[in-house]
Amino acid sequence: MSSFFQRVLTFGLASLVLASSAQASSSWVPFGGYNPTYGAFLGGGYFYKNPTFDFGSAAIITFVSSYQLDLNSNLRTGLAHEIGFESKISQGYERYYGLGTRNSPNGIDIFNRKVRAALFYSYAMTSEINLGFMTELRTWREIFEKNPRAFFPQETTAAVSVFLENDYRDREASPTGGTYSRIDLRVVPSLLASDQNFDLLQLDAEIRRYFQIIESWVLAMAVRAGASSGEPTLRYQYQLGGSDRLRGYHQGRFRGRHFYALETEVRFPLFWHLRGAVFGSAGSVFAQGLWGPTRYSGGFGLRLGLPPDFIQKARVDIAFGEDQWGVFVDFGLPF
Repeated sequence: MSSFFQRVLTFGLASLVLASSAQASSSWVPFGGYNPTYGAFLGGGYFYKNPTFDFGSAAIITFVSSYQLDLNSNLRTGLAHEIGFESKISQGYERYYGLGTRNSPNGIDIFNRKVRAALFYSYAMTSEINLGFMTELRTWREIFEKNPRAFFPQETTAAVSVFLENDYRDREASPTGGTYSRIDLRVVPSLLASDQNFDLLQLDAEIRRYFQIIESWVLAMAVRAGASSGEPTLRYQYQLGGSDRLRGYHQGRFRGRHFYALETEVRFPLFWHLRGAVFGSAGSVFAQGLWGPTRYSGGFGLRLGLPPDFIQKARVDIAFGEDQWGVFVDFGLPF
C-alpha cells in the first residue's frame, strides 16, 4: 500500500463469492478505513481464477485527490508457458526520509503520481523450476501545484531482467511447508532512462522456508537481499518499510543502493477462516559500502481467508519499529 494508507483504522473487511465451480471462482472484497492525516478512504478488490487464467485487482480512493489501483493477470498456455502482466498506478503524498537507515522519522511529504507496469514470460523447465524474462516501466511525476518546490526530476525509466525460480512449496498461496527461492538480474540501460547517463545493474535474491511446527501452526522465514552496480534512480532504489518488508516502518522509510531483510512469522488458527500471526523483522538499506546499521521491528496481525477455497488471504497487521508504528492493510501474505 502507499504511504498514506499505513496508519489506518479499518472499519470493514468482508468477502462475497460472486461465482464458483470446479473450474473457476471469483470473489469481491470491500474494505475501508481512516487515516489521521488524509481522512477516510474506501477500497475493494476483485479476484478471478480458472485453470488457465487468473486476474486480480484492488483500488483505494480518499477524499483528498489520492488513489491507488493495482491490476495483475496471468495466462497459462499448455503445461510450461505463462505470460503475466502487473501494474500499479497511484497518486498521493509520499514521504521521503532520505537515504540509508540513519534518517529521521520526520520526512518530507511529496505529492506525486507514479506508475509501474511490467510484462513477463515464464517457462517451466520442470514442475519446480521456472526461467523467465521481464520488462518493466516505472515513472515519477510530482504534482507541482501541491508541493512547495520540485524535489526530484521527472522520471520515466525502463528495465529488462531475467529470473530463476525454484518452488518446492506445498502450495503457492498460504504455504504450510517447503522452500521457495528466486534470483533476479535487472539491467536499466541509460538509453531507456530519462534521469541517468549510465547503465545500472541490479541483482536481487530471496529464499523462503515454511515449517508446520504443530498442527495448523506454521513458521515462515524469509531472507531477501539486493545490490546495485551504480546509483539507482529514485524509482529503482531499494526500500524497506511498508506492508511487506520491515513492517512497523512506513513505506519508503529506508532507501538506498543495497539492502538485506530477515523476516520471521508464526501463523496460527483462531476460528473459522480467521488466522493470527506474530512476526519480527530485521534489515538495512545503505547508500554506500556493503553494510549499514540494522533496524528492527515486530508486531501481530489477522489473516482472513477469502472464498471460495479460503486459501487466499486479506490481512491487517499492527507493527512497531524503533521510532515508528503503523496499521497495514493488504491482500496476500507478505511472503
